[in-house]
Amino acid sequence: MREVISVIIPAYNSESTLESCVASVLDQTYRETEIVIVDDGSVDGTLKMGNRLSSIYNNVRVESIKHAGPSAARNAGLRLARGRYIAFVDSDDRIHPEYLATLHSLMLEHGADISAVTYQMVADNKHSASNTLSASNKPSAYKQLCANDSKADVRVYSSAEAVADLLYQKHLDSSQCCKLFRRKLIEGHYFPEDCRVYEDLLFVYQAFCRSEKIVWTDKQMYYYHKTADGQMDSVSPCVTDAFEVMERIRKDLSSRYPTLSHAIDNRTISVSFNILKLMAVSHETRHDEGIEHRCWDNIRSLRFANFFDPNVRIKNKVGVLLSLFGCRFTMSVFSIVACSRR
Repeated sequence: MREVISVIIPAYNSESTLESCVASVLDQTYRETEIVIVDDGSVDGTLKMGNRLSSIYNNVRVESIKHAGPSAARNAGLRLARGRYIAFVDSDDRIHPEYLATLHSLMLEHGADISAVTYQMVADNKHSASNTLSASNKPSAYKQLCANDSKADVRVYSSAEAVADLLYQKHLDSSQCCKLFRRKLIEGHYFPEDCRVYEDLLFVYQAFCRSEKIVWTDKQMYYYHKTADGQMDSVSPCVTDAFEVMERIRKDLSSRYPTLSHAIDNRTISVSFNILKLMAVSHETRHDEGIEHRCWDNIRSLRFANFFDPNVRIKNKVGVLLSLFGCRFTMSVFSIVACSRR
């Protein structure tokens, strides 16, 4: 019998998507799984749906907590999980049938503490509630979305290399999803419940720092559904938590990996551009001058070093060039580009 993988699914008002999410986990070729659904105080039928699934499948467990956000739900799942490995799947997403088997094999083959794949954005019409459990648990249509790629790129990182890759936004993304963690690596370490955005970046950064080896492949095996009400799809006062996360990482990095100071500069300017972009298309918060000024101060103080850093991606360098024409011009361009993509 292979070792158990605990799959933690935080769920909030996910009645319409939870069943098909769980179906994709039950459909794994890696059979030794424990599914931990944590209902984050939903006001719809999410908890009822979770309890129904738990009554049918003996490897599905459900816990309900008072609404406190995704970090609290994931932390509750971590406390309940019994498996030797931990994976996270959001309740409106799906995973490929070979997802867990691929992550587990990569981890064992390379002796890694964390293994990672990449994600694919899925359009609504390919992500419908019709992908639900059937009596025979037949493969769902989402399987067709993953192309077989025998020439997948595989990269192995040391802790410092993974942190640099993460902060420079190259291959390793900041989501706790798309990854498999050894339980012993994250046992006793939790998501920051005082941060409402970028809490995943801080969790993954800290996990990378505790790792000796991380392995990544470019196989797209996690199907991410970008919802219209995502936390960073609109601007609210909670975006200031993003700056708090950057400062926590900067402080830790200065003593742990001081040579990577430019990497956190890159992530800070990237966050600042992202918030300005959201402000440019958000009518109700476009006049929040405090947030705008803080973003602009970050950009002005970091842009020249960022532009000449060979590790910085082209997207950020284009943003730096736009910033030379001023904040209003930069936000106008962001607004025009956003409108053209609708």
